[in-house]
Amino acid sequence: MHSIPQVIIFLKIEHTKRAIIKNNQRLAVKVYGDNIYHVTALYGYSEYLIKPFEILLLARAQHNVPIPDNEFQVTIFVPNETIKILTIGWRSWIRR
Repeated sequence: MHSIPQVIIFLKIEHTKRAIIKNNQRLAVKVYGDNIYHVTALYGYSEYLIKPFEILLLARAQHNVPIPDNEFQVTIFVPNETIKILTIGWRSWIRR
């Protein structure tokens, strides 16, 4: 085990207003230097079986992100919650 990660991946999962997202439209990957990636995965509102390692394998297949085959060699950091503020007129709602 290394104390400094060889690859850093920030993973963000978003739900959309569509029911199902096809795999070829699911990912957006940004590269921020040597081995630093930001992966955004889109899921439809009816998709509830979200497996982070499968997202990373899809990122490897579609965008050549260096992901090992063994999921025990990967540490995944995903934000606990996302807060969106929607303002319509004078009202504001905070949605989780």
